[in-house]
Amino acid sequence: YVKLLNDEIYCGFDNWRIPTKEELKTLITKNKNDNFYIKKPLSKNTDWAYWSSNEDIKNGLIAYNCYFNYGDIRTESKKFKCYVRCVTNFKVR
Repeated sequence: YVKLLNDEIYCGFDNWRIPTKEELKTLITKNKNDNFYIKKPLSKNTDWAYWSSNEDIKNGLIAYNCYFNYGDIRTESKKFKCYVRCVTNFKVR
């Protein structure tokens, strides 16, 4: 999916990537917004969990997910079906 975004130069950017668990964690809030622990501007455009780019250092078959329905970061098997929310570093062409 990331390759597709970059190949299409989606929204004028060709440096899309899957965010780190630390980046996703910055979106988590202590209070629920529209049933999710995510900052208000994103609460209407989110789902329950998203993959991060971080793998478990001991087991490459496991990666970290950000669970907005619980408000935390957890590990899952990479076989687990989940969403991605791609990010880009803002660079003007």
